[in-house]
Amino acid sequence: MTIDLAPMEGLTDFTFRGVFNKYFGGIDRYYTPFISPTSTRYLTPRDYKEVSPETNTGMTLIPQLLTNNAEVFTNTCKELKEMGYTTVNLNLGCPSGTVTHKGKGAGFLKYPKQLREFLDYIYEHAVCDISIKTRIGTASLEEWDELLNIFKDFPISELIIHPRLLSDFYRGPVHMDAFRKAVDTLKCPVTYNGDITTVEKAEKFTEAYPDTARIMIGRGLIADPNLAAKLTGLETTDKKAIKKFTTELTEAYIEKFRDEKIAVNRMKSIWIYLSASFPGSEKALKQLKKSQNLVQYKSAVMQF
Repeated sequence: MTIDLAPMEGLTDFTFRGVFNKYFGGIDRYYTPFISPTSTRYLTPRDYKEVSPETNTGMTLIPQLLTNNAEVFTNTCKELKEMGYTTVNLNLGCPSGTVTHKGKGAGFLKYPKQLREFLDYIYEHAVCDISIKTRIGTASLEEWDELLNIFKDFPISELIIHPRLLSDFYRGPVHMDAFRKAVDTLKCPVTYNGDITTVEKAEKFTEAYPDTARIMIGRGLIADPNLAAKLTGLETTDKKAIKKFTTELTEAYIEKFRDEKIAVNRMKSIWIYLSASFPGSEKALKQLKKSQNLVQYKSAVMQF
C-alpha cells in the first residue's frame, strides 16, 4: 500500500510538511494545499516558497492548482515544469463556499460542458502529467455517470476520488458504489481518499479493492502521525516524537509568522486532530481551545 498526504488548506503547508517528514515516515508523496493562479500572476512569492525545492527537501511534492481558466492552468504548469515538477494536480474537490461559488473546486463539477472544454484545452497543451482530485458530483449521485464519461476521454495520469458530493461536505458516509464504478470504468490509475483514519479501516478498504494500491489520507495522518508507517510496515515512533514534532513546529510557525498568536492558532487547529492520539485528553483539549497566547498554549500541551 502506498500512502499520500492529502492537501489541507491552512494545515499542510511547507512548514508543516518539513517538520512532519522529519519525524514520521511512510508517506510516498505530499500535495500542496491548492494554489490559485490568476491571469495577472500565475505564482505569487508565497506560492513560489510553497513549491520551492529548498523548502521541500527530502520529499516528493505535487503542486495542486485551483482554477477554471484553462490557459492560466497551462501557463502555471509551464512555470512549475521549469522548477522541475513533472506532475501537477487539478483540484475539483474543494467544497468550500468561497471556492465553489466561483465555479472552482467541486463547484466546477456543476458545469460538465465547461469542464470538458477546460480538460480539452489543458490536455492538448499539457507540458507535464496532469492528475485530478475530484468529488463525485455536486448535489446528486446521478451526476457521477456524466462525470465519468468525461474523465474517461482524457489521458489523466491519476484520478484521486473523494466519493462524496459537494453537498455532503465532509459529513455522512462515503459513497463506495461510486468509487467502485470508477474503478470498473476508468483505465487510468485510481486513488482513494476519504475517512481512512485507522489501520483497520485501511485494511478493510484494501480487502474490498485489492487493485487500488494507493490511498490518500489527510485528517487521519494528523490525528495519528504514525498511521502511514503502520500501513507500510515501517518502524513507528513514540509519544516523545510527537512532543518534539509539536515543539519544533510551534517554533517554526513563530518564526514564519513572526506573531505568537497566529502560531498558537495554527497549532490549535492541528491539535484538534492530534488529540485523538491521546485517549482521555478531553480536559486538556478543552484547555487548549481556550488558550489565547503562547504561555497558555504550552500549559495546555503539557497536559497532553
